[in-house]
Amino acid sequence: MLGSALKLGINSNVLDQNETSFLFPKGTWCDIFNATKKCTNNAGDTSISLLLPSKAYDFHLHIREGYIVPMQDAETLNVNTTADLQKEPVDFHILGKLNDT
Repeated sequence: MLGSALKLGINSNVLDQNETSFLFPKGTWCDIFNATKKCTNNAGDTSISLLLPSKAYDFHLHIREGYIVPMQDAETLNVNTTADLQKEPVDFHILGKLNDT
């Protein structure tokens, strides 16, 4: 978990493994970098596991329902300092409340 809004899934312990079971706490979680994937919904009180690809180059960044996360890609923007980064636009990843229950 990266705070309460983001969850990063990486398998860094096992080589030569194509899929890994990742735990998801209660809530609705959507993949930030692959919006076409179906969101994961855990309505229970315990974590659920989800089988995801986990080769050496795979990672999964999920945002929790009800959060807004600002992001910038410093490498793509080709900036060297935080002052340069502040001059660039910011992307917002938003996953609002999906229902009132």
